[in-house]
Amino acid sequence: MSVEGNYFKVNYRVNITLTSDSAVKAVLATNVPTNATGGFNITVTIPFCTSPGEYKINATDGINSKATGFEVLGPSITIDPVTARVGETIIVEGKLFRDIKPGDYILLNQERWSL
Repeated sequence: MSVEGNYFKVNYRVNITLTSDSAVKAVLATNVPTNATGGFNITVTIPFCTSPGEYKINATDGINSKATGFEVLGPSITIDPVTARVGETIIVEGKLFRDIKPGDYILLNQERWSL
């Protein structure tokens, strides 16, 4: 994701963190240079281990600080159709899961199906 800021200390460095309940959950970038007007733009990655929920992205140069709200989405699945007879095909779609690894599986009615 792209993080952009303005009006920080000119030609200085900014640190960017992910916070929740005033606690730092992840350091997203350090020593990001500001330009001649105190602006910066950087691409950061939210760590994979971050739990879904409401957070703030905070940028600070040690004197000036600004935070903005950010939501980390969790994985989800949809099933279509939501009812079916034995032997009918259903489509299960998952979003925001990690990449499939050898040995991964799903459980349907307590029966294990390899991916």
